[in-house]
Amino acid sequence: MLVRHEKELEQVKRMNTCKEEELLKWQAVERRQLPKRIRAEMKTRELMFRESLRISVANLSESPEEEREKIRKFQEGEKKRYKAEQLRHEQKQKKQLEELRMCAESTLKELEQLQVGYSQTIPI
Repeated sequence: MLVRHEKELEQVKRMNTCKEEELLKWQAVERRQLPKRIRAEMKTRELMFRESLRISVANLSESPEEEREKIRKFQEGEKKRYKAEQLRHEQKQKKQLEELRMCAESTLKELEQLQVGYSQTIPI
């Protein structure tokens, strides 16, 4: 019976390791894709901003210097948003990994508890 319990524990450990490796691979892919996606969003948002400026400039007739200043401020804001998005994404991934590890640990503890309880109920 001890051999069976050890085999069950090893199987659960292997499954947990496999799940963790799978999550890490998925997160690595996501980490590589994130900068590309954010840069594409930044370009789109900047184009939309420039277009809205162009439309509003036609109505208000601002100087080119004021327009450049607004674009510069917008770009700075986008850089801050980009960094905040990266930070949020990193924290999200850390939390996912932490939750997976906690779940794996609790599963192992639960299995060990069941095995101890099972071995105590069987008379020798």
